[in-house]
Amino acid sequence: MCKMAHFGNCDPEMADQEYCIFRKPDKDEKEARKFYNKLVLKFFGYVLNIKGIAVRKLENFEYNLHFSKNIPVGGTTYSHRANYRFRLSLRCEKFVFPEIPTDVAFSFEYAIFEKKANFRSAIFIGYTTFEGAVFKNEAIFDSAIFKGNTIFEKAQFNGVSRFSDATFEMSAYFENSMFNGNAVFERTEFRRETYFENATFDKTANFEETMFFGKSNFQKCRFLGDAKFSEACFELSSDFERCIFEKNADFSATTFNGYVYFDKTIFKGDCLFEGVTFNEPVSLKGKPKEYEYKFYGKLDFSNVDIRKGISIIDYKEDGSLYEEGFLSLFKRTDALIEAARVQRLSFEKEGKREEADRMFVIEMRAKRKLRKLELFNRALNRALNVRVIKYLLNLSEKGTGWMRKDSESLLEFLKLILLTFTIYPLTALVVTFAILLISTLYVLGYVTEVVIGDWVSLYGTSWERVLESSLIVILGSTLLYWLGQKAGFGTVCIHSTVTSNGVVCNAPISSFWDALYYSLVTFTTLGYGDMHPTGWLKALSAIEALTGAVFMALIVAVIARKWMR
Repeated sequence: MCKMAHFGNCDPEMADQEYCIFRKPDKDEKEARKFYNKLVLKFFGYVLNIKGIAVRKLENFEYNLHFSKNIPVGGTTYSHRANYRFRLSLRCEKFVFPEIPTDVAFSFEYAIFEKKANFRSAIFIGYTTFEGAVFKNEAIFDSAIFKGNTIFEKAQFNGVSRFSDATFEMSAYFENSMFNGNAVFERTEFRRETYFENATFDKTANFEETMFFGKSNFQKCRFLGDAKFSEACFELSSDFERCIFEKNADFSATTFNGYVYFDKTIFKGDCLFEGVTFNEPVSLKGKPKEYEYKFYGKLDFSNVDIRKGISIIDYKEDGSLYEEGFLSLFKRTDALIEAARVQRLSFEKEGKREEADRMFVIEMRAKRKLRKLELFNRALNRALNVRVIKYLLNLSEKGTGWMRKDSESLLEFLKLILLTFTIYPLTALVVTFAILLISTLYVLGYVTEVVIGDWVSLYGTSWERVLESSLIVILGSTLLYWLGQKAGFGTVCIHSTVTSNGVVCNAPISSFWDALYYSLVTFTTLGYGDMHPTGWLKALSAIEALTGAVFMALIVAVIARKWMR
C-alpha cells in the first residue's frame, strides 16, 4: 500500500509508514483507543478519554453527551458514549474501524451528519451502530465491509445513500429507517440476516444484482419510488408481506431460492416478474381491506420458472377456490389474465386439474371482457378499411380531412357520420350500413362465444355442462315439436304419402314420447328416416340438428381433454 500522508489523515510521526493509524488493518486494544481518540480529535475537535480530559475543542464541531452508562473519574461522572454533530464533510475513505474500547467516548448512534459522509471502502471490524443517525447530505458506504453486526435502525438518509458493492458479513438491521433520497444497494452482499422492516424509501430503491445469503425481511416497507430488484438473488426465505409499492416494482431475472411472501402487499405501479426463478413456493395472496385492489398496474410473469407452486388465489373454508376474492385483486383486465395464466400453470404442475380448469375459465372470461372493450373499435376500423368505404371517404376528403381515417372512438365515429350526412348523405349512408353490418357480425361472434364457449362447456372444461345443455336442447325441442304440431305450425310425420298435390302426412306423431324420440334422432344427426317434419317444424329441426352437431363435437373434445391429458 502506498504512503498515506497525502490523505491528510496521518500524524507526522506516521507519515513515512506503510500504514497510518487510520488504515492499519489489525489494531490492538491500545491502538484502537488511540485511533478513536485521534478520530474524535480530527473530526470532532475534542477527545474525551477515561481520565475525563478534553484534549482539544474546535469551534466548528458540536457534541452532546448522553449518560447511558456512567463512568466515575476523579469525582466526575462521564458517559462512555457521546453522540456527535458533524458540521463539516466526513472523509473516512478506506478507514479501518476497530472494536470500540469500553473506555472511549465514541459512537455513531444518533449522530447528525450535516455534510457529506464518506465511508467508501471503509472496514468496520466489530459491532457497528448508526442507530438513529441522521445523514442530511450524501451517505457513501460503497465497497465498505462490515465484519460484525451492523445497526442502521431508525437512521434517516435525507440525501443519496450509497451501499454499492458493500459487504455485510453479519446481520444488518435497517428497520424503521427513512431513505428520503435515492437508496443504492447495487451488488451489495448481505451474508447473514437482513432486516428492512418498516423502512420507507421516498425515491428509487435500487437492489439490482444484490445477494441476500440469509433471510431477508422487508415486511411493511413503503416504496414511494421505483423499487428495483432485478437480477438479485435471495438464497433463503424473503418476506415482502404488507409492503406498499407506490410505483413500479421490478423483480426481473431475480432468483428466489427460498420461500417468498408477498401476502397483502400492494402494487400501485407495474409489477414485473419477467424471467424470475422461484425454486420454493411463492405466495401473493390477499390485500388489506382499506385498498380497493392489490395490483393496480401491469403484471408480467413472462418466462417465469415456478418450481414448487405459486399461490395468488386463496381457498374458502370448504376447500373451494375463493374466486370472488381473486377477481377483486386486479384493476386491469390484462393483469387478471396474466395472474390466472400463471396460477393455472402452477395448478397443472401440481396435478390440481379441477383448480387449473377453474383458472382457465377465469382467464378466458377475462380475455373475452378485454375483447368486448375493443369490439366496437375493431368493427369500426374494419369497416373503414373496406376498399369501397375508403374510396367514398376519399371523395369527401375536403369535408372530413381534418379527422383520421381510422377512427378509434365512438366520438370520432359520431363526428364522421354527422359531418358526412350534412355534406355527402350517400357516403354517410354506405359507411353507416357497412359499420352496422360488420359490427353485427362481431356481436354475433361474441354472443356465440358466450353461449357455446362459456355457458355450455365452461370453455371446454366441463363435460357435465355439455351433457346438461344437450339434455335441455333435446327436451326443449321435444316440447316445441309437440306444442307446435298442436298449434298447427307443422307436423312430424310417422307415415306419409306422395300425391300429385304433394306429400300428405297420414300419421303424425301422437305422443310426447314420439316427439322425444324424433328430437333425439335429430339432435344426434342419425337420420333414420322413419320420421320427417313439415311446415315450420322443418326450420326447428334444422336448428336442432346444427346445434346437436356442435354439441356432439364438444362432448368428444371435452371428454378427451378431461380424461386423457
